Amino acid sequence: MATAAISIALVRSSYLSEFTESSIQGHQVTLRFANQAGRTTIIPAKDVRDVLFGLPDKGSRTCYIRLELKDGTSFRSVAKKMPSESCKALRSEYLSQLAQ
Repeated sequence: MATAAISIALVRSSYLSEFTESSIQGHQVTLRFANQAGRTTIIPAKDVRDVLFGLPDKGSRTCYIRLELKDGTSFRSVAKKMPSESCKALRSEYLSQLAQ
C-alpha cells in the first residue's frame, strides 16, 4: 500500500515555540522549529487528537494550524498568509493523512 505524504513549509518565525515546517509520512508527524538548533519533533500519528486552524486577528489574512495531542500538549504553526478557506482545506488534508 502506497502512503501519500503531505508537507507544509511556513514563513520564518520569530517565536521559537511555533513550528515552521511539518510533514506527515506513514505513521508519524515531523515538526521543525525556528530555533538555533533547528529542533525537530517527531510525533506518532496515533497521538494526535485533533488538527485545528485559527486566525490570529479578526479580519486577518493569515492563519495557523494547531496540532492537539491526546496528552493535552499542542503545537502551533507560525501564521501564514493565506485565506481562511485554504487553511480549512489544509486542516482537512492533515486529518485525512492522519486517518490512514
